[in-house]
Amino acid sequence: EEQMLINEFHEERPRGEKEVSVLFEEMDGVWLKCQGEGGKKAPGMEVKVGTMYEGWRTDTGKRSTLSGKTVLAGIEKSESFHEKWEAKIQSIYDPEKIGLRIFNGDGGSWVHDEYDADAVKQMDRFHSKRTVKTQTSHVEARAQMLKPLDADKIDALLESAQMYLDSISTNEETKEEKAAEELRDYLVRHKEELARYQARDINIPDPPKGIAYKNMGVQENQNCTLITMRMKGKRRRWAQKSARNMVR
Repeated sequence: EEQMLINEFHEERPRGEKEVSVLFEEMDGVWLKCQGEGGKKAPGMEVKVGTMYEGWRTDTGKRSTLSGKTVLAGIEKSESFHEKWEAKIQSIYDPEKIGLRIFNGDGGSWVHDEYDADAVKQMDRFHSKRTVKTQTSHVEARAQMLKPLDADKIDALLESAQMYLDSISTNEETKEEKAAEELRDYLVRHKEELARYQARDINIPDPPKGIAYKNMGVQENQNCTLITMRMKGKRRRWAQKSARNMVR
């Protein structure tokens, strides 16, 4: 079934007919412990997980529910996963009638979609904030960086990161200084992706009736309910074939 979708995708005869104003896309990975023959320990494997959805339903009360959610998971190379991802999208949606694609990821090398260069890309806010926290040992400096990040003031964030690095610089590079330098480089490298899509100068179509557009960041929860709770914990180790079947 996967190969049929891929063939249709490459032959440019997608079966999807649905139109959508905005398609939200998120990806992340989950590591599994593995075992080889005879129960011997083997290198771990990363489960690649992606979630696409059309927004959040407004008719569910306090509960936040995704509209049109589709999940794809696999244990494979990034090129193969993205090929299946695009094929899956085009099996549901008419590719010519997707108004705007917005992509949320953690900045990992495999995450960004090679098939849609025009998508609006943003760094997952959970991962960005975690990076700031783990790479900053001074509580006050950490707060000075998290505040502009929360407000999507990226220039101010970069300025705070540089000021922090300058304030702890010494003649001999310490672990603290190295961590601050890595943080500064990380923020500079992802400068164009740090601000959330709502804070950018882009034309976002109005949501359909019954749908709202909110902050992205649902992938961690999807990973937890779909993969982590089923496949991790209790010292579980997976044979490669079994893991691939379970993920599918």
